[in-house]
Amino acid sequence: MNVIIEIINTQTSEGETQKISDKTKGEFFSDENGFSLRYADKKLGGHTAVTVSGGDFVSVVRTGSGYDTQMFFEKGKRRPLVYNTPYGEIMLETDTKKISSLSDGKSGFIEFEYDLLQGGNKQSGNRMKIKFSEEANV
Repeated sequence: MNVIIEIINTQTSEGETQKISDKTKGEFFSDENGFSLRYADKKLGGHTAVTVSGGDFVSVVRTGSGYDTQMFFEKGKRRPLVYNTPYGEIMLETDTKKISSLSDGKSGFIEFEYDLLQGGNKQSGNRMKIKFSEEANV
């Protein structure tokens, strides 16, 4: 199903908070395990897929941009990630504090809070909220 997706990313690092938001068109898919959103990334290029499984696990996979990564979020757990850039790989970890999601098959949201760590040290605190709704007149 075609959807409108609103992405709001809030990042706090060294006492400064930056908020980035974007709206885009994408696709919604669901099955018995959860649901997924797929969309083109206007700022970085490439595509992003966000998947919720079992209500408490989120994966974010970005491909085709030159800044490719696979990030995994599970409440209370640290997960390694490799952030690929045109200049090389950066080794990081996510430490997920909160995950919530809801979908009625036509609209919903995914929200998760996590710290981004490098070498075990906190680099930033992050809050990602993704809202989606069925695209009208498609």
